[in-house]
Amino acid sequence: MAALTPAELVAVWEAGHKLPDCEKALVALAPALPGTDPHHLRALSIGARNAHLLALRRDTFGPVMRAFVKCPACSEPLEFEQDIAELLAGYRAPAAREFTLHIDGHELSCRMPDSSDLAAASQLFFQEEVAEALFERSVLDVRLHGEALPLTALPHDLRLQVQAEIAGRDPLSQIAIPLGCAACRHVWHAGLEIVAFFWTEIERMARAVLDDVVQLARGYGWREDDILAMSPQRRQFYLEAMA
Repeated sequence: MAALTPAELVAVWEAGHKLPDCEKALVALAPALPGTDPHHLRALSIGARNAHLLALRRDTFGPVMRAFVKCPACSEPLEFEQDIAELLAGYRAPAAREFTLHIDGHELSCRMPDSSDLAAASQLFFQEEVAEALFERSVLDVRLHGEALPLTALPHDLRLQVQAEIAGRDPLSQIAIPLGCAACRHVWHAGLEIVAFFWTEIERMARAVLDDVVQLARGYGWREDDILAMSPQRRQFYLEAMA
């Protein structure tokens, strides 16, 4: 995985800042995986996409993510660190995109959801609607003892089993970090939306780089492309020399 250069950070932020998160993820990955077919990127399972994003974040900003959350029990603010290597340890992308499940006489033809599915579901407002849309797109066919069955006829507990099976085959599709509150001792798993987290950092850094460009262009008359091509250390040296 190639880290994003300052010029790529700016270009990624510019290209993706108005797009939904599912598209931001693909915009960020494209320069880091040069030569990769865009259709291949879009067809990656959500977990595989997230694994690439975690690796890209590690190589671009460092191996540790720092964040704040509020305890859901007492609202106490909590700062925590998460080593990306721990999240990536042992992860393997699903061997096959499509698979068949046999549960209680039901035969279900399923496939791993990808970025196209997220894009379709992103048009919905409520989280329950999003989850239902992804489930419907992930289950291609249902049969009970060989007879076709509408998806709506699946018992609730069987639906939960199918959803758990899909998530289990692609663990990084839903990232949860175990946390504990020192104030009230509550223990829970906090969900990590890696696209939103990473994009916040991309935007912050892109704006900082462009601020450097403005100052150096004013001070020395240099072109934007030449400034963006500089290493952060060299940019900082010239900024300090202007002070």
